[in-house]
Amino acid sequence: MRCFIAVPVPDPARLEAEGLLRILQARIRGARFVSTDVLHLTLHFFADVPSIQVDEVRNAAREGCSATAPFDVEPAGLGVFPDARHPKVLWIGVRDGRTGLEILHRAIARCLRERGLPVDDRPYRAHLTLARLGAPDPALPSVLATGASACLPAFPAREGILVQSVLHPSGSAHTILDRFPLDGR
Repeated sequence: MRCFIAVPVPDPARLEAEGLLRILQARIRGARFVSTDVLHLTLHFFADVPSIQVDEVRNAAREGCSATAPFDVEPAGLGVFPDARHPKVLWIGVRDGRTGLEILHRAIARCLRERGLPVDDRPYRAHLTLARLGAPDPALPSVLATGASACLPAFPAREGILVQSVLHPSGSAHTILDRFPLDGR
C-alpha cells in the first residue's frame, strides 16, 4: 500500500492556499497544481508497505504522536525541489513550527525503526507541496524571488494522520485511515 503519515492543514489555511494557487497558476505554465483538499505536511512516506505491516505503521504513528506536544505551524516562502536548476516540485516552506515538525518526525521515525519499518534517511524538510513542475518555465525564477514573502495563516498542529494514497492518471486519491492526537506524554 502506498501511504504516508502527515499533519493535516485545517480549512482556514487551505482556503488561503486556494488564492495563492490561483495566483501561481496564472504565472507558471505546465505545472500540475495540487488540490487544496489534500494539503498536508508529510512526515513519512511509504511507496509500498505490505498490507501486513500497515498496522505497525499505524502503531508507530500513534506512539510518536502521543509522545509529541501540540505546536503551531506557519507556512511561508516558496521553494522548489530538488533545486532551482532542475525544479520538479513547487512548495511553500514553514517559517514557524519547523522545530515541532522535526521533533514529531524524529519521534515517529524512532517508533518506525523499533518495528523494523523503513525510514527515509534524507534530512527532513518541512513543506506543503503546491505543484509538480513539467518543463522549465522562464517565469519560475521571478515567481520564486517574489514568493519569499508568500505565506498562509498559522494553524495548530494537534494531530497526525495516516493516509492511503492511490495513484490515478488524474492525480492521487487520498483516504485518511486513522488520526492520532498530539499530546506530549
